[in-house]
Amino acid sequence: MQMVILAAGLGKRYGGLKQYEPVDDDGNFLIDYSIYDAILCGYSKVIIVIQKSHLKFFEALKARIGARIPLEFVIQEYPENEMSVHVLPSGTGFALLCCEGHLEEPFLVVNADDFYGRGALITGMLNSPLSGSGECGCICYRVGNTLSPHGTVKRGICKVDSGHIRRIIESEVWVDSDGIACRPLNSDKVMRICESNPVSMNLFVLNPSIFTMLRQRLQMFIKDHEQDGQEFVLSTVLDSLLSLGEIKMNCVDTNASWMGVTYRDDYDALLKHINEEKVKGTYPQHLWV
Repeated sequence: MQMVILAAGLGKRYGGLKQYEPVDDDGNFLIDYSIYDAILCGYSKVIIVIQKSHLKFFEALKARIGARIPLEFVIQEYPENEMSVHVLPSGTGFALLCCEGHLEEPFLVVNADDFYGRGALITGMLNSPLSGSGECGCICYRVGNTLSPHGTVKRGICKVDSGHIRRIIESEVWVDSDGIACRPLNSDKVMRICESNPVSMNLFVLNPSIFTMLRQRLQMFIKDHEQDGQEFVLSTVLDSLLSLGEIKMNCVDTNASWMGVTYRDDYDALLKHINEEKVKGTYPQHLWV
C-alpha cells in the first residue's frame, strides 16, 4: 500500500506554510512524522503533492529521509495543453488528481498539517480496499476529538448506516456554551451534533480507479464553477460519488485524538504532544539518526 501526502496548501487561516513549520529541535516537519510512521507500518512508497514554490522544503525533507522509503513529489499544476490556467481550480480533490499515473496500488490520503498518529496509518493499511474498484474507506474520528480551542474548524460530518458512509458534509464546526455546533459550508443552517459523531479528517483509503472518477467530476466542476473561485474539495467529490452510488465507503472508527495546526495558537499544544510521544517511546528523540 502507498501513501499520498497533500502538502500544497497555503495556510490562509494559519498565516503561513504550516506544513513546513519545524515541530522539534531537529527541524522536522509534521510530514516527517507521517513518513516515519509509514515506514514502520510497511507502506511501500510516499508521494507528496506540493506547490512549485515549495521545492526547497521538499529537497530538505528528502535529504533527511534518504533511501529509507521511495519518496516522490508531484507539483500541483495542470498541463497547459489540457486546461487554461485562468480556470485552474484549487482544493484537495485537484491536488490528489495531480497524482494520476503515480500510484499502482491502493493508497492512503493524509493531510500534511495533521498529526494522525501511527495507529491511524495501521488502520489504513488493514482496511485496504481489495474487493472492488468502487470500494474505499474513511478512517473516521469522533468530532469531539478533533476540535481546536482557538476557533472554528472544517470537518466532513459523516452520515453512517450499517458501517457504511452515506454522506460526507463539509461543515464549519465549533464549540459554544450549548455543546458542539456545525454549519454545512453550503448552508446557513446551524445544527447540533454529539461528541461521538464521526467526521472525516481527509484520511481516505482509495483505489487508483478513483482518478477516472475525479477527472470526470473535475470537468463538470469547471463548467459549473469556472468564475466563482470555489475549491474542488476531495471530500465533497466523494460525497457526490456516494450519493450517485458510484462508490461504496466503509466507515472505520477510531477513538484517537487529532492534533494539528489550524491556528497559530494550536502550535504549542502540538509541540507538547510530540514531546510526550517521545517520552513514551513512540518516537525516538532524533527521527532520522
